[in-house]
Amino acid sequence: EIAAVVEAADGEHVKVIIRSSELLDEEIVSACQIAKEAGAHFVKNSTGMDAFGATPDHIRLMRETVGLQMGVKAAGGVRDAMDVVRLIYAGALEPELRTPDRFRIGTSGPINIISTLGWLQQAPRPWAEAGVIPCTVCPSNATGKQRREVREAYMRRCHQCPHREYRKDKDF
Repeated sequence: EIAAVVEAADGEHVKVIIRSSELLDEEIVSACQIAKEAGAHFVKNSTGMDAFGATPDHIRLMRETVGLQMGVKAAGGVRDAMDVVRLIYAGALEPELRTPDRFRIGTSGPINIISTLGWLQQAPRPWAEAGVIPCTVCPSNATGKQRREVREAYMRRCHQCPHREYRKDKDF
């Protein structure tokens, strides 16, 4: 079906929304591979209305799966400059990926992102220096909308997260 949409789009960009918060990692990889093989131009993690939005782990996994030649769009829960930096670090670390054809961020709060940018520049974060990208919201707190096996996987992962010490940086 995706290939048919790509063909019908007649050269226009096609984004495939995979709803990563409702998938296990292997399902995210599979969905990204299917989108890539079908000729889609982007994979997008969320509609913004899913169990939770963009997480660095999902964006990194999506980028690793689709490679450098396909776009990745992070959407949902992107509220401030720190969120943006985390997602760029996860999905567009290489300078050649920082173009609209390779990486995008969807947000309904650009004013807050701009207003928090100055704060972020003045207050370097230990997580950035340590090379880790903590989640801003622990996905295990949003499990009510997920099917059981996905919910259980996030509960296990989040409670063992080695980056929990950086959670103090979740708010400005």
